[in-house]
Amino acid sequence: MRPALSLALLAALAASAAALEPGDLKPALTSQESKYYESIKADPNVAQNFLATREYVRKAKYVADHPDDSAAAARLPDKPAGFTVRYLLAGEANVINTAISLNILANSKGTAWA
Repeated sequence: MRPALSLALLAALAASAAALEPGDLKPALTSQESKYYESIKADPNVAQNFLATREYVRKAKYVADHPDDSAAAARLPDKPAGFTVRYLLAGEANVINTAISLNILANSKGTAWA
């Protein structure tokens, strides 16, 4: 593949992966989240940061709620670009920290650290 084509392809993939829509989140936005989203959606950067943060909270919550699912813990991604604690609800920082701890444990099994 030519270098210019590779860079263009990577840029296109990054742009498509970064654009979240409210309907992309599973489970869907709660009524509280939807109301807040409606108030910020005019600013695309703020809206994307909100959605990226809420999506990450959902993934972290799944991992924290299923501590025996080491495969899910191992797949927990890094916090996304745009993630901000501004959009966390009470207790969600603890959920994220628990999920990250489970991720570290799941990814260290079979190493000298485990």
